[in-house]
Amino acid sequence: MEAAVIGRTAVVTGAARGGGRGVAQALAGHVENLVLVGRSTAATPNPRVGGTLEQVADELRDRGSTVLVQPADLSRAADRQALVDLVTGSLGGCDLLVNNAAFNPLGAFLDRSTTSFEAALAVNVTAPAALCHAFLPGMLRAGFGRIVNIGSGAATTNYDGIAQVAYSTAKAAMERLSTALAGEFAGRGVAVSCVRVDEALRSEFLAELFPGAGAGDTAGGCTPDEFGVAVRWLLAQGDEVSGRVLTFQHLRDAGAFTAPAPARTKGRVDER
Repeated sequence: MEAAVIGRTAVVTGAARGGGRGVAQALAGHVENLVLVGRSTAATPNPRVGGTLEQVADELRDRGSTVLVQPADLSRAADRQALVDLVTGSLGGCDLLVNNAAFNPLGAFLDRSTTSFEAALAVNVTAPAALCHAFLPGMLRAGFGRIVNIGSGAATTNYDGIAQVAYSTAKAAMERLSTALAGEFAGRGVAVSCVRVDEALRSEFLAELFPGAGAGDTAGGCTPDEFGVAVRWLLAQGDEVSGRVLTFQHLRDAGAFTAPAPARTKGRVDER
């Protein structure tokens, strides 16, 4: 493998499109095993937007990593367990975990049932926590592990015209999950950090779901490929980033990517 190896086995959730696909693209050739996780497969494609796990895997198979596809609805405990069984049983565990899968039940708070709130928490909080719980013991035994949770500017910001109380609450909880885990396992070779996607992550997925979103922001944010390179950089770091919630500007300042800062921040959305 010509590229520098930063880990043995990486697990990327929500890998069929957008930022998750960008992370998978960036990691291919830098890990021995790359496990792509998500709901969008050839058998069960997303009816609204394109992209499947198999398509991403086909793009990456000649890049030097063994690429595996694991279909999963991460809100389901059985699907999470099937993923854990694959990674721990066949690959010897996970040392790089990117919790990117997200669910945003858009809509006014009083117009949505509490079931949608619970679903947002299940995908955005419970699933990442469960995967951390499953893979951390192996990381601790090895004395090495990296966990990057992909958050959102919605954790701290209300965006004009976008009702997303459940998503905002869940992403705020994800940030605290990240910092609390980093504190509990400090000094043991495991780094846990969170990327707050507080600028537009430009992709076809964003354009299809929110036509015109971020229309005044075309000079800001980043592409999925740029995002993937930034997350790969973060996975290669250690204690210096553990416990941090990094905004896009933090990543710029660190040299993780060179995408220009936006002219404004009002009214943007992000979606992975």
